[in-house]
Formats: sequence, C-alpha cells, structure tokens
Amino acid sequence: MRRNRESLEYHLHALQQHHTYLSSRVVEETKRPFPDDALIRRLKKLKLLTKDDMARMRRVA
Repeated sequence: MRRNRESLEYHLHALQQHHTYLSSRVVEETKRPFPDDALIRRLKKLKLLTKDDMARMRRVA
C-alpha cells in the first residue's frame, strides 16, 4: 500500500511540474512581439487538463 501511495505522490509531483512548465510557456509566448494565439490556446487547454488530472489524483490519494 505504501508503494502505491509513493507512486501516486511521485506522479502528482510530476503533474505539478508539468503544470508549472506550461504556465511558464504561456507567459513566454504572450511576451513575444507576435504571440501565437493558437499555441497559447493549446497550452492553456493542456494546463487545464493537467489541473484536472491533479484533482483526480488528489481524490484518489
């Protein structure tokens, strides 16, 4: 059971890091002289999906 808990915590941490990375990419892209709106939308959608995954994992943990 402990190993399963550690695995969940590791995966949750990885998702948090991915969410942070996506956030930084959105900020970088919006600061460009000609930001790619389609890319920003995709990044924001991925952020939301990642956040949903984290919420699901927290409910299981």
